[in-house]
Parts: sequence; structure tokens; C-alpha cells
Amino acid sequence: MAFAIAAADLTFSDAGLKPKEMSLEERRDIGIVLGSGGASLSFIEKQYRYYFANEAKKASVYTIPTATPGSLPSELSMSFG
Repeated sequence: MAFAIAAADLTFSDAGLKPKEMSLEERRDIGIVLGSGGASLSFIEKQYRYYFANEAKKASVYTIPTATPGSLPSELSMSFG
């Protein structure tokens, strides 16, 4: 997460943009193309199998963050407005 925020900050700086000083309308004109390797479906399916087999304690604590790759764009949006 920290690397993505730092990379976005550098990108804005390189482009000469200062989102914190821009109006809401100006910020809405900015778009970010963000790639994600996608969630590891086999990993997620394995974790859900644990849950539905009443073996939830075997499931990884990373199940939810792995299953929600959209959290990174949300973090960037919150950081830069």
C-alpha cells in the first residue's frame, strides 16, 4: 500500500499536479490507470473451503485483503482526494 501511495505521489509531482491544491472538479478530471494481478482465486477458494468445512481457524488472515483487490484504488482516492 505504501509503495502505491509513494508512486502516485511521485507521478503527480512529475506531472506538475498538486491534488491537495486542486478543486473537486479539477481532481475529478484526473484518472489513474492501476493494474492488479488480480486475486489468487485458488488461494481464496481454499480459504473459503476451510470456512465452510468448519475449519475457519486454518484460514489465512489475508483472505479478505486478497479477495478485494479494489482496496488499493480506494486508498489512493482517500490519500489524494
